Amino acid sequence: MIITRENYFSKEANNEYMGSTQFKRFLECEAAFVGYREGFEANPNPAFLAGHYFHAWNEGRLKEFKLEHSEIYKKNGELKADFKKFNDIIELVSKDKMFMFALNGNKKTPAKKEAYYTAEMFGIKWKIMIDSEIREHSFLADLKSLKDFKFIYSNDYGTYVHPVAYYNYNYQMAIYSEVHRIANGLEKGLEPHIVALTKEPVANKQIIKFSEERIQEDLEFIKSKIPRIIELMAGTGEPPKSCGKCEYCKKNKILKEAMDFEEINERR
Repeated sequence: MIITRENYFSKEANNEYMGSTQFKRFLECEAAFVGYREGFEANPNPAFLAGHYFHAWNEGRLKEFKLEHSEIYKKNGELKADFKKFNDIIELVSKDKMFMFALNGNKKTPAKKEAYYTAEMFGIKWKIMIDSEIREHSFLADLKSLKDFKFIYSNDYGTYVHPVAYYNYNYQMAIYSEVHRIANGLEKGLEPHIVALTKEPVANKQIIKFSEERIQEDLEFIKSKIPRIIELMAGTGEPPKSCGKCEYCKKNKILKEAMDFEEINERR
């Protein structure tokens, strides 16, 4: 199966290839990981539409995106308030030369946009889509739109962490770097960066890079999870564990007993 923009997020592509979104979902909830592979569809998330808006801008497809998504308009034909704000954010970050170089490169070394790659890694097939790639500068970038850069408490880390760590985007960057390296037969992977902007009234922005040591550490972590992922894909081994908190778990929840007040009051 050849991966394209049209089929990248399809059930068929997700069943044939592992992706960074699937891996992050596996870390969050095994049951949801299996459920989505079997065809579960979540309710539309406004945050995803916002992310796609910014990605369409980066790809030079914003006009086309607006035509495809009538839901971003009011009945009178005006853009909804959030998307008007996004246009203001785009205007603001467009004035930052470093931010724009990370996404576009320059005249001598223009970025390759929306690049699709597939490769076998750790015994399974992977797919990636890179927002911007500047191979001459050993640079690849993923555009992220975040609520803000405030630290969030993480049970995994046991402390407050940057949103990039909280949402496991570091693993996404490791996957992108290594799959791209394998697919292109490179001796060394390109240095991955997250080019982030916030959706605050006055947008903030950051460019976050990941060292080779960080990438290798995260790849080892990913590798350690592959045996369990293969079990879940094949329907073997122990049944998938449910987190009990995600949309998939809540939609499939069946009550079996009452819960003690003292017990639930101790949970967070």
